[in-house]
Amino acid sequence: MIKVIKKGVHYKLRSFTGKTEQDIIFTHRDENRNPVEGTTREAHYLMMIDHVKEANKKRWSAENEIQIKLLERCLQSQRVTITAKVNESKDNLRKV
Repeated sequence: MIKVIKKGVHYKLRSFTGKTEQDIIFTHRDENRNPVEGTTREAHYLMMIDHVKEANKKRWSAENEIQIKLLERCLQSQRVTITAKVNESKDNLRKV
């Protein structure tokens, strides 16, 4: 089960048995626009790719193969977004 603490930023995940919980908090900015530490989408894509690949080694399926390809595409897209943001920041610094 997933409980949304702060939409888009903070989630509480309950384990399969319901005995334990863990928080997932993504990097974000607070109300004063200050950066707040957290994990990244990139890290989660990498984790999920690894997880599905390992599951696929144990029991291959076409569905796992599709999930791996889609997750890899998501990761690639995220990296393009990050590169664009970095380049935009560099351009803005040059203007100062």
